[in-house]
Amino acid sequence: IDPLDPAVITIGTVEGGKAANQIPASVTLRGTHRFYRNEVRDRLVERVTQVANGIAATFEMTAKLAITHGIPTVNDKVAAALGVAACEEYGLKVRTDMRPAMTGEDFAWYLQEKPGAFAWIGNGPAEPGRELHNDGYNFNDAILPSAAGFLAGVARRALQA
Repeated sequence: IDPLDPAVITIGTVEGGKAANQIPASVTLRGTHRFYRNEVRDRLVERVTQVANGIAATFEMTAKLAITHGIPTVNDKVAAALGVAACEEYGLKVRTDMRPAMTGEDFAWYLQEKPGAFAWIGNGPAEPGRELHNDGYNFNDAILPSAAGFLAGVARRALQA
């Protein structure tokens, strides 16, 4: 894969066996793959399949892969500009200098049906050990009025358009 083309494979769980002194009959690995372009997705799937089958064949075993695909979240430029304008109208600080994120996000499926834009509202600085996607996460309730103002501004602008 071109080094300038983002591609991520993460294995987040490995499950197999119950006893420390026994080789399990099977092992299950679960993870995610992230990409921006479908061609990169296809290459990731091809290589994961080749590697898994190759390792299994080395031990005279088989690998069984079940790969489901997500899609990248790609904002519509007009919708993104509408969101920025809504933030500015409400006096919220806007950052447009952020690089694309490799998040896995169900919102991408909505964008397949209707133009829109995914926005990071911002939760403020987190205490160590209480960051997003952590079992100690602590939502910052103080952002709710700003978030509601932003959403109202987006709705108002969308209805006017």
